[in-house]
Amino acid sequence: MKIAPFHIMDLFDDVDDKLYTFEQLYLDILDEHAPLKHSHIRGKQVPYMTEEWRKAIRHRNKLWKIFTRERTDENYEKYKCQRNTCTSLRRKAIREYFRSKSSEPENPREFWSAYRPFLNSKAKQANDIILKENNIVISDKKEIAHLFNNHFVQFTDCTAQVSEAEYGQDYANHPSILAIHKHNSQGYFKFQLTNHGLVEKLLLDINVRKSCGHDMISPRLLKESAAVIARPIANIINSSISQCRYPASWKMGQVTPLFKKDDELSKANYRPVTVLPAINNIYERILVLQLNEFYGSILSDFISSYRKFHSCETSLLRMTEEWRSMRDDGQLVGIVSMDLSKAFDVIQHPLLLAKLKAYGLDEDSCALLRDYLSNRQQRVKIGDTFSSWETVKRGVPQGSVLGPILFNIFINDLFYHIKRAKLSAYADDHQIYYSERDPVALEECLCKEVEKANQWYNDNGMIVNKTKHQALILGDTEYTFSFPVKDSIDIFGMNIDNKLQFDKHISSVCKKINNQLNVMIRFRKLISKATLVKLYKAFILPHFHYCSSVWHFCSARNTEKLEALNKRTLRFILNDVESTYSTLLDKVNCVSLYNRRIQNMLILLYKSLFLTTYPIYMRNMFTLRTTSYNLRGNYILTLPVPKTTSYGLRSFSYHAVKQWNSLPDNVRTLNLNDFKKSLASLNLM
Repeated sequence: MKIAPFHIMDLFDDVDDKLYTFEQLYLDILDEHAPLKHSHIRGKQVPYMTEEWRKAIRHRNKLWKIFTRERTDENYEKYKCQRNTCTSLRRKAIREYFRSKSSEPENPREFWSAYRPFLNSKAKQANDIILKENNIVISDKKEIAHLFNNHFVQFTDCTAQVSEAEYGQDYANHPSILAIHKHNSQGYFKFQLTNHGLVEKLLLDINVRKSCGHDMISPRLLKESAAVIARPIANIINSSISQCRYPASWKMGQVTPLFKKDDELSKANYRPVTVLPAINNIYERILVLQLNEFYGSILSDFISSYRKFHSCETSLLRMTEEWRSMRDDGQLVGIVSMDLSKAFDVIQHPLLLAKLKAYGLDEDSCALLRDYLSNRQQRVKIGDTFSSWETVKRGVPQGSVLGPILFNIFINDLFYHIKRAKLSAYADDHQIYYSERDPVALEECLCKEVEKANQWYNDNGMIVNKTKHQALILGDTEYTFSFPVKDSIDIFGMNIDNKLQFDKHISSVCKKINNQLNVMIRFRKLISKATLVKLYKAFILPHFHYCSSVWHFCSARNTEKLEALNKRTLRFILNDVESTYSTLLDKVNCVSLYNRRIQNMLILLYKSLFLTTYPIYMRNMFTLRTTSYNLRGNYILTLPVPKTTSYGLRSFSYHAVKQWNSLPDNVRTLNLNDFKKSLASLNLM
């Protein structure tokens, strides 16, 4: 690789010619020294099949054919004996397979790949997809790939087109562009050339487990050859930035359909995830690093998706804490949750580019991104079968590195239109909420703000189903609202009820855990105790801890219900019906669920105080105590003064601060890792 003549790329000016030369040289070397090995894989074969069992099955089938020709008792007895032998060998094969996977393999991925299909309900493989089209069941992979590709590409044809002619050149009179100019001082951004040092660093950080794109260049091989290829790749990237042209080969993506929910036979219940060439992802990371520096201060603080340290839990905490504060003041709280359809796929490129320009991107940077978005092609991959290539007219690719930040920039100006109520956005899930003592005023504000949001979706070519808006009212009122109000709504996989007691959510958590526990019970004779503990920590504990800081203040009955379920699970895993709950927890090196939730709350508080890139809305929940007296203690926080026990006293901002202030002074000043270790040794109640 070191002696490869990559310098001949300099003979070409066009970036596509440079990339073609690099790929041919690189692939020629790989073909000579690391050629692809083609092998035929038997389809629909269980992973625990053994040669002895396979031969027994063949012999059983042979005896069955003999019996069908001569139906004698003797022939049937021979067949039945062989059938029983096959059953015995099958059980033996299953037992040996899971025992071998349970031992410490050289590659831990083998362990998880063996058990994940049984414990993860979303483990739907793309090569196992069967569709139903016009009441006809389709199993042919080529036809399924073709149907998916047409669906993903043509779905946006039925959505309204936002015409530039209607709003003037560069959408100058579009409501979003006007709002951006009004709320932002004219900044300036221009993509800068990169260097081979940064490219080499990104190549070394590449995830070797990622799939390769259509160019068939493996991420693992790119990482291994990073020192040699960093300079020619930097040359290609710099040529692309200078010429404002994106390499055409890097705009070709392989799409994998991922199942979402509901009917598995309907193509509408799958979303496209694009796999792009691995080298393209390096280029996109360089562009994103530069864009983040510019847009970090422009994006709303309340956009929580695709941003470092932002999560579903932080977004939910911000909302539920504000709702509790509003209820603590005796106000009614109205919440409307909205969900966009195909949010990534319907974004119109000219309008996105107009927004980027309005925020401050210069002409060359806009030209580069225009070329990045235009003439993109995709094909769908089902197993080892591909559809034909189709041109993508709208949207940003899901699975790309640039896609998420472009999406966040596109929806950012929605926050300029929602002024009275509060808005929270996590990807395509948006919530508008407002509080008032007067239910009439509450209804009036919510209706106006939701109408503004719907108008924004319409003006920006987004698809929103108004009939699927969900409304929730926190607080008691006899007033009849003009819109349907539910007792609970689902946000980010959590059920939020109108009392913030989370009864339905806890029931849902218990149901999921019981389902997985039943699967583990079926494995009990096949795997060891140590393996069961691994599965418990990997597949059951996450259900107990998902967004636990949000629902921690559930009823005492629900708290006991969760602890009882955890104790029952541990008794099964450890085969111990006599030890106390605390002893069971010690055996698996865990603490009680309640204690773990307190630890999680304190860790979130620590990050809010000391991590500068943590969400601002989390930092704003806490205030350092200031006093003229010389008191002991570092980083002591001001304890909020609650008005009610139902909301103010049972809130994250009160309980977390109380626990924080009670920590030993030396613990609060530790680094994050030592802080976590110290919490594990403390008795938090």
